[in-house]
Amino acid sequence: MKGFYSPIDQLAAQLPRTKGTGAEFMTELSKRPGYKPQEAQDRELQTLMALPKMERAQFLESLKAKPAPQLEETTLNSKSEEPTKYQDYSLPGGSNYREILLQMPHDSSRRVDPASGHWDQPNVLAHVRVKDRMIPGKEGYTLVNKKSFNKSQHFDTAEEAQAALQNMPESLRPSLDIRPSVGPKRKVLHIEEIQSDWHQRGRDKGYLPPDMSAQIAAAKLAHQRLKEQLEYAKSSSSAGERKLKSDMPLYQDPVVRQRVEASIAQDNNSIMDLMPQVMKAEAARQELEQKAKTGVPDAPFKKNWHELALKKMIHHAAANGYDSIAITPGAEQADRYSLAKHINGLQYDPQSKHLIAAGDKGEAINKIVEPHELPSYIGKEVTERLLSTLPLQGRHHLTGINLQTGGEGMKGFYDKIIPSFLNQFGKKYGAQVGTMPLPVEDGIEPGWVTKPAAPRTVPVHHFPITPEMREDVVKNGVPLYAKGGEVKPVGYTKEKVTVSPNLDQMRYEMVSVKRFKKAK
Repeated sequence: MKGFYSPIDQLAAQLPRTKGTGAEFMTELSKRPGYKPQEAQDRELQTLMALPKMERAQFLESLKAKPAPQLEETTLNSKSEEPTKYQDYSLPGGSNYREILLQMPHDSSRRVDPASGHWDQPNVLAHVRVKDRMIPGKEGYTLVNKKSFNKSQHFDTAEEAQAALQNMPESLRPSLDIRPSVGPKRKVLHIEEIQSDWHQRGRDKGYLPPDMSAQIAAAKLAHQRLKEQLEYAKSSSSAGERKLKSDMPLYQDPVVRQRVEASIAQDNNSIMDLMPQVMKAEAARQELEQKAKTGVPDAPFKKNWHELALKKMIHHAAANGYDSIAITPGAEQADRYSLAKHINGLQYDPQSKHLIAAGDKGEAINKIVEPHELPSYIGKEVTERLLSTLPLQGRHHLTGINLQTGGEGMKGFYDKIIPSFLNQFGKKYGAQVGTMPLPVEDGIEPGWVTKPAAPRTVPVHHFPITPEMREDVVKNGVPLYAKGGEVKPVGYTKEKVTVSPNLDQMRYEMVSVKRFKKAK
């Protein structure tokens, strides 16, 4: 995909070693600054360790045969054949709303049975929702000619303007005034949301190995063979019992009867041994088959897909003249997907496992949901709150304010993980994440037909695209893998920083039937 390069490929081209085994080349490569273990893992470069002694060119050819993930990009907008899906889930205002999909090349083997879930884009590694905004320039100062009223450049402080005035020829100074001004409007790339349904589902349901079909076939065969052995032992034991009950003179002979009884005992021992083996083999087969239905194919960027998406947005912003990037903060994200905004009541019957979510217009979502699956639909916090209520007529109930949550997962992802990575990326360019007030309007004033609601200001995260960053990123691109793989903000465990909240389930299961169908 345009704008990315492989750090390992760049380092391999600089290796001084002229001959060596695969292990020697890989060991030397792994010690060079900038080597990314996550890239090596995704490319399965550990297999190169077994290569025999060879020339440097041969090693580079072997490395080339295991290329970095080949990514594709698709943009959904008002002009694309495929429509956008989540435009309603955004702050008001802005223009050119679009959804950017970072994808693996299409592979029919990655398709998942639609009956197993709503994951309808199995080749999408990251889904980024963005729009453009023009933000008023900063208040500051400018030099104005008293006669022509021509203005100089914009200065952020009066001190900067005064210094510029002092640098003017002495003859010009009397004709110039320092006056307040507003700088030019800034073009901002506003990221509304970053999500990976693929990796979220992979974390929750597991990743499927490439040989999953072969594993299922082997498990079925093992189960079938054990069943056949068990049936044979049962049949043999029954046949022996029938012989002992027979009136035939042969089976009245004590020696023959002793031999038949020994055979029956051996068959019964086999039955006792085989029964648990058959049950275990059947459970293993069922587990694999269930995993195949709910799991997802293996994919690169498990721990750093959000970094991939952010680097793509940085390159996009730098190459297309944006002054900065804004990101919707966690509090707004949590409010956007809050259960209380979309439904007014929850009911759950633990006996029938019946979950009902009632919408504010009377619509309802009815599903049979296992107790352990409830967090996937309504979140862990609301699940605990729901199940702790005293049952009325066998049902747990939640309404109103009890449906609201703190949105800690959203806040952790959008307010800590994303800024942490951007600060790491921008450090060498002198760029760090700050806060920018973003004015938005929330539709029509309640109780009115046409009167717009009063604008409010949302403090969004703000990341500047500095001149140094723009020049480097546009000229040299960005690495597919960032140093260190994943970012670990202070106070956050590994589990909390690897993926964002499961918005796929939240979008589809936390809303009324009409909106549910519309979203699909």
